[in-house]
Amino acid sequence: MIISQSKKFIFVHNPKAAGTSIQQALLPWDDGKHLKARTKHETLTELRNRTTLDLSTFIIFGFVRNPWDRFSSFFCFLKKHSDQFPQIKSVKDVNQLALCVDQPWLRDKYTTKLQAQYFDDTVNIGKYENLQHDFKNISAEIGIDVKLPHANASYTHDYKKLFNKESKQIIAKRYAQDIKRFNYEF
Repeated sequence: MIISQSKKFIFVHNPKAAGTSIQQALLPWDDGKHLKARTKHETLTELRNRTTLDLSTFIIFGFVRNPWDRFSSFFCFLKKHSDQFPQIKSVKDVNQLALCVDQPWLRDKYTTKLQAQYFDDTVNIGKYENLQHDFKNISAEIGIDVKLPHANASYTHDYKKLFNKESKQIIAKRYAQDIKRFNYEF
């Protein structure tokens, strides 16, 4: 999360939706460091519950990503960091990972939360699929001119080729609220 008191904006960092790149771009305006939580993936509700800051005076924004694409990216992230996630070593693909999504080692990760949990109706939502365009519009709204770097890239695969029928349905069921709210389809 980036909180800029000088520019009056809050960036809510939803995992695996270009958040690291966006955070890097916004760091020069991150003057609300004293308001930081223990995680960069704090939800807006968590922020509201722990601060008396009047959030109605801020432009609040975040980004979402197609749930299947996000899950594929998460799989690649876990594989890349298997030293931190030893359980992933026995998982060969996204189809097997989908079968594990409710296991304790996985269900409590920030990335397995619904994206809708990060935001409420006051948040301006950009889409990962329109990243450059949406970030440019939000940047103009908050009054900054900044280039978006490409950081923390996990993979470059076509997620549609990675899922079988069963795993496609598991993700559709688990993330049904995100799919509906943010207008996604496989």
